[in-house]
Order: sequence, then structure tokens, then C-alpha cells
Amino acid sequence: MAALKDGGEADDTIVIYTGDHGLAIGSHGLLGKQNVYQPSLSTPLIFAGPGVPRGQRSDAIVLKQDYFPTICEMAGIKNPATVEGVSFAGTFNGKSGGGRDGMLSGFKNFQRAYFDGRWKYIRYQVHGKKTTQLFDLQADPAETKDLSTDAYQSHHIERLAGLMRDAQHAQGDGEDFSS
Repeated sequence: MAALKDGGEADDTIVIYTGDHGLAIGSHGLLGKQNVYQPSLSTPLIFAGPGVPRGQRSDAIVLKQDYFPTICEMAGIKNPATVEGVSFAGTFNGKSGGGRDGMLSGFKNFQRAYFDGRWKYIRYQVHGKKTTQLFDLQADPAETKDLSTDAYQSHHIERLAGLMRDAQHAQGDGEDFSS
């Protein structure tokens, strides 16, 4: 940032710092990236430059394919019709258009999860046995308290299961994770 400022380019440059998604490193007794828990899904992301407020944090749901349409919007460039990402530039100025409502994630043919910003619904199958998990990430960000058997939370399971099926269908994912 100092070099951009010294070179007179800071007012015309958007800087993006990001990385690969995380590793479980023992979280949930797992190692690696082959799961749908938050430590393996989350990626660092920092935007800086014109139009980006300093020190602001966001809980927007952002996928890597959303970077390009965001940059296009910030630069005033028309987004090509072939781009499948969603701009989250609205999160920088409080306007609508602040990213996604939810996210489908999965690993191979035996894990899927749907996350809506607060709640995460997970379905996985091992040796033919299907398992459901539900986490309130606001109250339990480490995903340690499975609420899937709590009758008071069944409406979240039904809602998220429907959203997961819709997202799978939209993405051409034919794996069956229904009960």
C-alpha cells in the first residue's frame, strides 16, 4: 500500500488479499480440507482501495468467483454475460447487492452443506449411513453443538434442506442427500 501511495497509484488501485481455503488441523478430529466445517471452508479476504471503507468487517457470503464481478462493478465496467459470480460491492457502501443469501458446499459424493449466514445444515454419508447435523454458527462458531435432534430446530432443518436441494439442482449436483 505504501508503494502504491508513493507511486501515486493508491487512488486508482483496488488491492485484494486472499488465500486458499483452510485446513482442519484437528478441528472435529480431522486434518485437511476434505470436509464442510468452517475451518476448512473459510478463506481470508481483504479489499482495500477507493470505495472500500477502512476497518469495516463484513459477514457477507462470498465465493472466489464473486471477486471478478465485484471488481467490475467497482471499476464501472459491465460484467460479461458469461460470469456466474455475484458482486458483493454493495457491502462496501451499505447498498443492496451485498453478496449471496447462502452457500452450498460439498466434498465428493458423500458430503454436502448449506450455510445461510447463521445456520449450517450438513448431510453426509459413510458406508451407506446418512447423517444430519445442524449448527447455529452465531451461538456456536466452532460447530461443536449439533442441534439436529432438537425438535425446536426442525424448521431450520426443513428450510435449509430445501435450500440445499434447490442449490444442488441449480448447480447440476445430482447427489441425493435426502433422508
